[in-house]
Amino acid sequence: MTSTPKTALQIFGEIRQMAWVVPQGTFQVDWDGRSDAGDELAPGLYTYTITSGTDYRSTGKLMLTK
Repeated sequence: MTSTPKTALQIFGEIRQMAWVVPQGTFQVDWDGRSDAGDELAPGLYTYTITSGTDYRSTGKLMLTK
């Protein structure tokens, strides 16, 4: 029996400060530009990392505009 790998999406700000983490088990993401604490984040360039289990990792950039 195989298990589903744990998948995570993390978004980081300019100084690699964690801005937002998607709850595990979430399959669709609608990000409103707020941090995990609910604070509105400044427009700018953010980095995201998607991981799934130990075999997959992808990093990219996104631009938050308002």
